[in-house]
Amino acid sequence: MSPCCCFLPIRAVSDRCARYIFLLLGIGILVPWNAFISAVPYFQSRICSIPGAEAQFESWVGLIFNLSSVGALTLLLSWPLWKHQFQKLFLFRRRIPHNEIETVGVGVLRDNHHQVPPEPSPHHQPSSHDAPPDDAHYNASFWMVTIPLTLSLCVFVVTDLLVAIQNITPSAFLVVTLMGMSLCGACAAFAQAGTVATSGFFPGQVGINPFVSGQAVGGVLVSAANFISAMAEDPQVYWDQHCDHNHENNSTTATAASKATTTKNHNNTTLGHYSTTTCPPYQTMDAAVFIYFLVGACVLLACVMGYTLLDASARARRLQEQYETVGNTTDESTIEEFRDEPVEITSSQSHQHQQPFDIAQEGCDSVCADNNEEDVYETSSSDRMAAGQHDDVLRTATAELQPPQTVLQAIKGPAFCIFFTFFVTLSLFPSWTSRLQSIHQCQPNSNRLSNDLYVPFTFLLFNIGDLTGRELAGRILALDRMDNVSFKLVMASIARFLFFPMLLLCVGGSSSSSHHGIPSDFYSVTVQALFALSNGALITLAFMHAPSLLPATVPGANEKSSEILTLSLSLGLFCGSLFAFPVSKLAS
Repeated sequence: MSPCCCFLPIRAVSDRCARYIFLLLGIGILVPWNAFISAVPYFQSRICSIPGAEAQFESWVGLIFNLSSVGALTLLLSWPLWKHQFQKLFLFRRRIPHNEIETVGVGVLRDNHHQVPPEPSPHHQPSSHDAPPDDAHYNASFWMVTIPLTLSLCVFVVTDLLVAIQNITPSAFLVVTLMGMSLCGACAAFAQAGTVATSGFFPGQVGINPFVSGQAVGGVLVSAANFISAMAEDPQVYWDQHCDHNHENNSTTATAASKATTTKNHNNTTLGHYSTTTCPPYQTMDAAVFIYFLVGACVLLACVMGYTLLDASARARRLQEQYETVGNTTDESTIEEFRDEPVEITSSQSHQHQQPFDIAQEGCDSVCADNNEEDVYETSSSDRMAAGQHDDVLRTATAELQPPQTVLQAIKGPAFCIFFTFFVTLSLFPSWTSRLQSIHQCQPNSNRLSNDLYVPFTFLLFNIGDLTGRELAGRILALDRMDNVSFKLVMASIARFLFFPMLLLCVGGSSSSSHHGIPSDFYSVTVQALFALSNGALITLAFMHAPSLLPATVPGANEKSSEILTLSLSLGLFCGSLFAFPVSKLAS
């Protein structure tokens, strides 16, 4: 029987089960973002009495969510340095009591005359204290996922309660909502970094690939729900708001032009459809929004339970690999010979190699014959335990002090690829893509897909294309057979800047009379599909390729890598969201 069997807390789950859990985590981590974005009309209806808050709310959602994510990841990366300063000041200056022995390393006992480094016992068995420094980082990954997901769950419960409360003031509602969004943004960053670190203990097809695919699945589900919601709306409302001016004379009055400008942004693909021309008081609970956030809370709860099972499985896999490695490198015949034959140790060797407990067992007569000729240092069991605890702190601090620049230098290619990919995506989607139009819009006998369903269709197209790209990237391309993968990923992400002119040449604008660019729906749909496919494929390839670049000699490299990649993702989202404002203004 393998020696690791005694240490396994739970049998490792199957690869298929682990794949589904990672898929669920991918969906759940983005549930707060998808939920708040989809429910923007509901939030706007609750704060419409606050001047200017309704019009800027959607922009503030993206800004606050992404800014809190970037701040949380920056704090996460700088935390080891702060922690080391604390340990350096308060932990490593402690002395072991009884004999006033200073612990400076692994059982090193020092005074003015001698140093006695204890040798490991030949009968020493692996224990949790002998685990490599990665164990501290691995335990941190567990808390980095479960606590943020639990906090996000609490935010959803509070948001659901606010849906049922009608008499709260709009200002208080806005403050609580924005605080919840900020907390969810930070929690999503922590949870994503911890999940990416955990996925490193599984094969790419089991861990990281289903995780990034799950993020796309969440987008598909939300966009599909929005498309179905739009289908249930009366199409005549869209015609009245967007198509009436097509039947008027070219000399349209200023009043009609003002009306067209007022209604230009009413094409909406998010959950719920509220009129922005009036601000009726919130007097009846919105059952659809209540159920929506309740389902989101259930998904987050399932993620917490699933990750707990996944954590136990990953720990079992890791311990099994650790003890199998020890078993393969141990000379069993030498161990048996050592157990059967006595070992003779001279007096000088006993001073250098014997442990205090071994000395006590042999008796003090042979060791303490002449106290003036030789000093013998004895430590109690509590002293030895304290030395071991200080050793654990030292090893953990040494692992955490490994500069992030070492890991960044190794994975800079995938990190830059992720940043550029999301920067281009968020600069154009959804700020500009939501304003694209069909060339058959408002024409007689045109179907709904060319009118009120066109923008919901483009959202669904993007999310399906993104999911397809993530799935194909993990199944078709074999990165281990390619050369200069990091360079090719960076070049491919930079090449996506070509989508700026390609998408700006699509038909779009503030009204159906502002057609410009290439008058072809086929061109517009094709470019949008390629835009989505490239986004999903490059993100998946970057996350899959990064673990293969990590140096084996760097403790905690897996976790540092996940933090850096997640920071690149959040920075790309944040910078892309900011750049979307000038892009939209330039396009209009």
